[in-house]
Amino acid sequence: MAKPTELTEDQIKDILKQATNPDWQIPFFHGLPLSLTEVCKVSIETGLIFIGGDDSIGVTHILNRHQGNKKHFGKEYYPTEFDFPIAPITYYELADKIFKGGNCIEKKHHHIYEATLNFEGSNYSIYRLVLFRDTKIVKTMYPVAVLDKRPKYEIGFGATYSHDLRSGIHTVEYRFHDEKNARFLLVVKYDEHNNRERRTIHILKKGYVKHNVIYDKEYPISVNLQFLPLLFSTLKFPAEEKFVNDYVFIKQ
Repeated sequence: MAKPTELTEDQIKDILKQATNPDWQIPFFHGLPLSLTEVCKVSIETGLIFIGGDDSIGVTHILNRHQGNKKHFGKEYYPTEFDFPIAPITYYELADKIFKGGNCIEKKHHHIYEATLNFEGSNYSIYRLVLFRDTKIVKTMYPVAVLDKRPKYEIGFGATYSHDLRSGIHTVEYRFHDEKNARFLLVVKYDEHNNRERRTIHILKKGYVKHNVIYDKEYPISVNLQFLPLLFSTLKFPAEEKFVNDYVFIKQ
């Protein structure tokens, strides 16, 4: 599968210059997606910029990949395909709602906004809007899941504790499970000499840890180490749980 198109700095500058034309903000008016960097619409409400794009970004991608009322490979819908046909102008309205009402859940490569919305005609409740980093240029937008059917990854049974007396490191490991298997490993190391706590998350594949670390955070120690051997299995990690669930859906 080819990598999605990335805009160059010169292309971004050209798009931002086009977007200053007030004609693109005229209500109910939008241009056709004729070329990669040609502006189709600028939201008067949020300043979001829609470009023609290609098969992997922009309006062309949204219409070809995510628009409803299509069939692919014998399935009624892709998981990230709108479940109803809507006019292009309605995508702009939905994008504004996601941008204004959503939380930015990713900023590393692109800015990804996720919002829970009730959008008339759709069974979906969770939507995503992806912007090119540090701009309001829309890369894509799509539905994620029906709210009450969204899978949940939680810390399951089998937490383990160990203590290295020489280094003063206490290590606790927790596994995030879906309905069937352990999918992620949270490793928490408490350094009693430096009063620091490091949390890393690793992907599990067939029960074994893959070498890549997808999450790495460090904090002052948050627990009383004297009682850690007794309490480790009851500790909660809401930030890490949210990260795992967001990571799964970003990778869909």
